[in-house]
Amino acid sequence: EKIPNFWKNVTYKAYAALRYAAYQYVSEDIISVQNPSNQISFEANLAPNLRTLNFTMATPLLNAKVQNLSPPRYIQPFVWWHPQYTSFEMYANNIFKGQQFPTCVVDNNWAQTFDNKSYPIKLGKCWHAMFHYTPKEDPTSSESTNDYDEDEISILVQEASSSNEKELMIVLGGYNIYMQPTPGNSPAQVTVNGQQTPVSKSYLTELFDQNGNTLAQMYARPNGEVHFYAAQQDITVQYDGTAVK
Repeated sequence: EKIPNFWKNVTYKAYAALRYAAYQYVSEDIISVQNPSNQISFEANLAPNLRTLNFTMATPLLNAKVQNLSPPRYIQPFVWWHPQYTSFEMYANNIFKGQQFPTCVVDNNWAQTFDNKSYPIKLGKCWHAMFHYTPKEDPTSSESTNDYDEDEISILVQEASSSNEKELMIVLGGYNIYMQPTPGNSPAQVTVNGQQTPVSKSYLTELFDQNGNTLAQMYARPNGEVHFYAAQQDITVQYDGTAVK
């Protein structure tokens, strides 16, 4: 109730600028307004597609809605939350067009290497090594061979029942993580060391090393794509049943 006129004017000018810039996304109601006097309320949330923003403002004079607004490209990293990368890491990834994070892909009948070379591939029903990481051993280190084995990660791919679908095996420390495609937008069927393991769209599934530290995290996006993050190696694997990235 004691908001200075200066801040009221600032709020209105900010809204006027937003209304002008995003007029096609804005709707206003000045007829059936029944909001408290001397009060302005705001609410913002992500749309279910996680790509656009919904925003509402309620004032004594009007109700305003901004729906399905996509923020400018260079602002998006500071709006969207990512479970592994900070906003500044995502901003750098945006600026450098993804080259900050080298990527290889097996998709349908094609493979793309880390240096962005593509070639046709036919996997068949046998495992192929897509990626393997072994840390460089330090001869002066007191770590045992088992410690180094836990740092290694292998990613294997083979065809599923259809040549357009893939099965994925991740070998990390003492874990064998096996993923198979499922129909629709359901997350992949995941087994860890032979035990079926749920992967959710609403929470993280974690694996731990022998010291109780986080070794890996898994979650599913709304479209069913499973994201697997090896925390200690800083490696991300994305799997949607047809492609591995």
